[in-house]
Amino acid sequence: MKPTRKRRRHTAKGIPELRRRFPGVPPIRVSSGTHSVRAFNRLDKMLSDLYDTGRLDYLRLLVDGAVTPLALLDRVRGKEYEKLPPPDEPTSAPKVQLLEEQVTAWQTERVGEVSDDQRKNDRWAWKHLLVHKLEDETVESVPARVRAERKRCREAKQFTAFNRIKAAALAFLRDCGYKRTKVYLDVLDIAVLPTAPKRAGMPLTPKEALAVAAALPEQSRRAWWTMCTTGMGPGELWGWWELEGGHIHIHGTKRHGRDRLVPLLSIPCRPMDGLTASMLRDQIEAATKGRVQPYDARRTYAKWLAMAKVISIHQDAYLGHGPKTMTELYQRGNERSYIEADAHRLREWLRVELGVAQAGEVSTEALEVVTAESRSPQPVILLAASTGVSMGDQFVAV
Repeated sequence: MKPTRKRRRHTAKGIPELRRRFPGVPPIRVSSGTHSVRAFNRLDKMLSDLYDTGRLDYLRLLVDGAVTPLALLDRVRGKEYEKLPPPDEPTSAPKVQLLEEQVTAWQTERVGEVSDDQRKNDRWAWKHLLVHKLEDETVESVPARVRAERKRCREAKQFTAFNRIKAAALAFLRDCGYKRTKVYLDVLDIAVLPTAPKRAGMPLTPKEALAVAAALPEQSRRAWWTMCTTGMGPGELWGWWELEGGHIHIHGTKRHGRDRLVPLLSIPCRPMDGLTASMLRDQIEAATKGRVQPYDARRTYAKWLAMAKVISIHQDAYLGHGPKTMTELYQRGNERSYIEADAHRLREWLRVELGVAQAGEVSTEALEVVTAESRSPQPVILLAASTGVSMGDQFVAV
């Protein structure tokens, strides 16, 4: 069995910590006592050797604080075991960790290692798994709890919910050093519940996006068009974003790359009081007979970036996608250096697509595709009227 490692961390004095997990031993988290990389690697190898030779008693001495890692290394290398505290008489008796305690410690350790959304999903999953608490329950009961949740979710037709619960249980067992043990394999063997195939994305052309807007109530119309022209998802639209000069700063929370700058194609509108994300979804699905969902606005924005021939590295930056290679990281640079040129390219492409670039029937101030100085009071309505697009009873299919 291959024990698990955590990435190297340091104490307040800058000394690296030894952070290891071994089945049958409480998590090891002690100061290595050395700044030397070579000495740290020797200590790390010593822990693996002790585990492989079955000397879990000496690993417990580290956990109990009865011996320091460097002292243990000296005794093990010199085979001076008599100078160590007796393994069968540690300073404190090894404590069998209860399941709930292990889950709580695992969730705490994941702070900063995974996204907030992932941690929220883990808490939700284990809230269901530990809904009926039992006294002195250990990790051995996890497979039975997962099977019980599978039965409940199958009867309630909550297929996706169970699959998320199973994934959270496997992540916990993997991180706590139980991978390839019987407990982990038993959970792994529990079949997932079948789910419906994912709906294909529905990116729209500018006229089709306006047709959707024209069929929505006023408050939802503005929210929909803002998502189409910024690439924000529903969660981001109701989140933290702000105008900064000639661009929009979106403080995304899904991952680090989602905090980004995007070109200003129109004056964005915040959701009005009383409008919720679920209300917007219901109104869009009703207007399009279920063919369009709010997240399609983000897909629409991605399509517009590509059709306007914005280079792919810039597209990823505006969509909040991180660089896929080191070359892309170096080439991306600072968005402020190219965001205005991309904004101009997008505006010109939208004018051509909407057929108002040379027609002259609508002034620049009346367009939703405007410069940062424009302050049109009802831009979506004016642009929809200028293009002659009407939703009617039929949705304009892609």
